[in-house]
Amino acid sequence: MEFDGLGETTARIRKIGEKVERDTAKILNLVGQPRIAKIKNRTPVKDGHLKASVRLSPAKRTRQGVEVYWQAGGTTTAYALRQHEDLSYKHTVGQAKYIISVVTEDASAMKSELSKEFQKIFNGFEVI
Repeated sequence: MEFDGLGETTARIRKIGEKVERDTAKILNLVGQPRIAKIKNRTPVKDGHLKASVRLSPAKRTRQGVEVYWQAGGTTTAYALRQHEDLSYKHTVGQAKYIISVVTEDASAMKSELSKEFQKIFNGFEVI
């Protein structure tokens, strides 16, 4: 590896950072969106507002980075929360913890998918 000087090295690092920043929201949506169908299949209703309200939040920049959330509720927020959290309900369709169960089950796969997508960003850059 040849050292091209501090200026060029800094420019390369900045370029990688800009690409990561630009693509992070897209990658989070790409990995998060397929879980929506699984979450909807686990909502404790056959159809209606609760099932229709399940969505992935828009990407949001925070001090920790970029975040997305799986959400349900909208106009049914109180109902959605109760159905999600109250384990005493005996659901004939779906289940309690319908969001977190999918996230927990798919955590390893999502980690791998995120890694693969971010690796694509770095494939085009020479190691410094």
